Amino acid sequence: MKTLIRNTLIVTMNDNNDVIDKGSIVIDGNRIAYVGPTEWLPAGPFDHSLDGGQMIAMPGMINAHCHSPANLVRGMMPSKPLEIWRAYYRASLRDMRDEDFYASAILGGMEMLKNGATTVLDHFAGN
Repeated sequence: MKTLIRNTLIVTMNDNNDVIDKGSIVIDGNRIAYVGPTEWLPAGPFDHSLDGGQMIAMPGMINAHCHSPANLVRGMMPSKPLEIWRAYYRASLRDMRDEDFYASAILGGMEMLKNGATTVLDHFAGN
């Protein structure tokens, strides 16, 4: 199945940091077959065609620092200086079981995928 996404802003991240306005992307099966200016688009036919006029296509983002157990306690502790907040945070982990840590990691993973992160470094340290 070949899918064409046209008319989208493409952030290439290539050596020249090119940004292509109103570019096109061709996906052939599970492989990206073309990314570039629409005028150089390979010939169809395409099984699906999508208008990406309000979209930006870019490589996945990388979250280089997260603590997955914090996903379940986010927003539940008072705003304090880091040293004091950390004591509250560590205390919140005492009653967590393996299932809680797993659920928290899955929740964080879903949130990151939804927002464009494709890679994460989790600084989780068990009890």
